[in-house]
Amino acid sequence: MFVHGLDPAGPGAAVPCVLQVRHLDGALAKPSPAVVGHRDAEYALYVLSVLDGHDPAAVKETHRRLIGALGGSGTFLNFHYGPATADQVRASYNADAWRRLTRLKAGHDPDNMFRFNHNIAPAR
Repeated sequence: MFVHGLDPAGPGAAVPCVLQVRHLDGALAKPSPAVVGHRDAEYALYVLSVLDGHDPAAVKETHRRLIGALGGSGTFLNFHYGPATADQVRASYNADAWRRLTRLKAGHDPDNMFRFNHNIAPAR
């Protein structure tokens, strides 16, 4: 794969990457009472690398640069392997969905007992 000015990809890349582009639309784009982030996204980018002796931090940085160079914004939590940061969890939802989720959490789990996941803290 070659993208102008993009050095993390291609045959000479320091960290080999598999990039999957998933076309969305369809059922995801239809209005629904379910709280799903980024319903308006046209594509989802998924990057995978075999560590095979590579430093995990270097692999993460390569993935970040690759997705950034391709115009990626936001995230889907089901693409995270391991814990997501608070910023990554927040980036998984648009503002309306985030407000709805934090209000739901405040009503059903105000003490944030269920927090050992991709945590959404209750609204205060």
